[in-house]
Amino acid sequence: MKRILLTVIFCLSFKLVHSQSGLKFNSNNFSKDNRTSFNVFNRPVLFENQVSIKFDLSFYNKIFIGNILTLIDTSGENNFSFNYNYNFNSQKGGSLNINHIGQQKIFSVPISEKKINTEDWIKIEIIFDFKNELVRFIVGEKKFSVRRKFLTKSPFYEIVFGKSKFNSDIPAFKIRNLKINGSKSQYTFQLKQSEGNQAVDDKGKWYGKISNPYWIANDHYKWKKIFEIELEENYVVVFDSLDSRIFLVAKDKLFTYDLMTGFLEKKNYDDNIDNIINPNTKGYLNHQENKIILYNNKVDEKIENNLLRKKLGLNQGEIDFNTTKSSKKKSFNIRELDLKNLSWTGLYDSDISKYQIFHDNSFFDKKKEIIYSFGGLGNFKFHNELKFYDLKNSLHQEMEIFGDKINPRYNSASYFDGKSIYIHGGVGNIDGDESLGRYYLNDLYKLVFLSEIELKENYSLFFDSINTSLLDYRILSKKIWSSTKTNFSSFSSENMVKTSLNDNIFYVMSFSKSSDISHVKLKKISDENSKFRYVGDSISFRTDKEANKVNLFHSNKRNKLYSVLIQYKDNMFKSNNLSIYSIDEKPIDFKEFLSIKQKTSITNTLYFVAIILIICVFTIAGKFSSNFSTDQDLQKDHIFVRHNRADIKIQLEDINSVEALKDYVKIITPNEKYIVHNNLSTFQKRLPTNIFIRIHRSTLINKNKVTKIDKDLVYIDNHYYKIGDSYLNEVKKILIS
Repeated sequence: MKRILLTVIFCLSFKLVHSQSGLKFNSNNFSKDNRTSFNVFNRPVLFENQVSIKFDLSFYNKIFIGNILTLIDTSGENNFSFNYNYNFNSQKGGSLNINHIGQQKIFSVPISEKKINTEDWIKIEIIFDFKNELVRFIVGEKKFSVRRKFLTKSPFYEIVFGKSKFNSDIPAFKIRNLKINGSKSQYTFQLKQSEGNQAVDDKGKWYGKISNPYWIANDHYKWKKIFEIELEENYVVVFDSLDSRIFLVAKDKLFTYDLMTGFLEKKNYDDNIDNIINPNTKGYLNHQENKIILYNNKVDEKIENNLLRKKLGLNQGEIDFNTTKSSKKKSFNIRELDLKNLSWTGLYDSDISKYQIFHDNSFFDKKKEIIYSFGGLGNFKFHNELKFYDLKNSLHQEMEIFGDKINPRYNSASYFDGKSIYIHGGVGNIDGDESLGRYYLNDLYKLVFLSEIELKENYSLFFDSINTSLLDYRILSKKIWSSTKTNFSSFSSENMVKTSLNDNIFYVMSFSKSSDISHVKLKKISDENSKFRYVGDSISFRTDKEANKVNLFHSNKRNKLYSVLIQYKDNMFKSNNLSIYSIDEKPIDFKEFLSIKQKTSITNTLYFVAIILIICVFTIAGKFSSNFSTDQDLQKDHIFVRHNRADIKIQLEDINSVEALKDYVKIITPNEKYIVHNNLSTFQKRLPTNIFIRIHRSTLINKNKVTKIDKDLVYIDNHYYKIGDSYLNEVKKILIS
């Protein structure tokens, strides 16, 4: 009965877990002591007649070689290794090999460079048939077999992934869905965990020993900072999705950051034009021609309006970010950089706009060689114009939009698939006059290019007034959905991305500007309805400078999303910090991550059963006191509190701290403070214990928000909290571990 109950409980505990799982191995870029080893059983196991080892394999870096798997015979005679080797003398990739350690190579199967670089999952199965003296090797759909005389029969074996006593060289690899079958025993490890030094099987039993584990589930929830640089000049971020590179195009040099290797390269241009770079300069990669195209919507403008100067953070006497035209070199609004010889060519030298436009949406049609720009904020107005810049015909003009009106807006998100343009959200109003106030928009529009026939059929009344010489530049606006629900995190990254062209899901970075320090969140929306949810954790972001910006990119090659944050440090818009964060495809939300984390952290079976029994007792009782949490509460990503005679929804991940105020508690988030009638001990029971810890008799904190520990003080962003003397040792132990 106990065993059945445990099995049922375990199955239920992983109900919400997606396929975003597995174990990642620290490779040769770590010291030997910090490389990952996974001894599946942590002891020799008897496999009579045969043993089959089946798993999914993926590589995240091609250059590191070594052992993936070792089968260790206690007799010392039948030790086998499964390893990866890379051919550094060719571009053909590497090979997967099975060796009889100290004897000979049994199999060598080539693996392509593309397979390694794209981090695709490869199905692997290795079968040692001791009875029939046969070794089988299955890679994907390819099957191999060879006769092999084993020196002993039915031995005891250890199964070790990664670092072993035979080899400490470890490739950069990941595994998931591990199945080990003997003639009389079967073990399945899906590796759907977020923590722990053991692996749990499909029956809820813990096995083995894992040294230096890296659980993949965390990469689907936690943004990882992979690169940071401080520069004293403006630059344009250009993303290369095909080769997984990020270009930083500065005035006189080009930075190239390789997402595969983590290397940063800097090269100077063959400077032959006045290359003006300001915070509003946009850039696009023409991969086919190996060129980068830049454009400024306004090249030469002195900002004389005092209100505008103040809004932008410019003080009197400070220089503008707009550099005056050079008398020696010609300035161009649109120019292209040849990446082969790093030389510039000017394409267009007339002003595109009457004034500077901030936070507009722009995209480049590589086939037509046309730059499009939508909306933005300029001259105290929100805009909804769609402009085009035809590079072939040296033509720029506002496009005629038919159909549903799109309200003026800025800081919206856009996606261009080569045929249609999608516009989502942002901030604006109906009239466009900034002084009238702003709406936080939650909508999705699709802009479709019209043929002449479609135009005549649908807009015959207006056709005679249409400039037919510009028929290539007409478009139909269709409102897909719109929600009146207020969303105060409505400022968006310029780009929205799709991870698959076959689904209806978009991802966009969303943030608020209600305070100087905000938190950027990844929002998942649909092209079918207005429902959305936040996935992944948040990234701290300053919004005190209007020119600060967030962008989002996707790499098919890496199966990752990348968020690029630019935050200016001065009022001249020169000195700035650039940060690049990554998260794996198919990111999970807080509820899913919390479910994984809670279930994998419970190693005491009796405690697990006790929790279930307690839940059952309370369920039978029928009602829960509002002062106590339920297991269901702990699975939620939010709570409701009574504040100012209203029930307010607060996301758990947004809570920084909770402080006692006699018969009340004060809940502090980055943007708001809530006073709730409750005492601290009672309120603590409503919060997950693995996230919120007590550091003082009057203070609870969110341990995931802690940025620094200094003696008896903990810091969350710029705020500090004192740790009580009786709590000090335990708090430091929890936070540091």
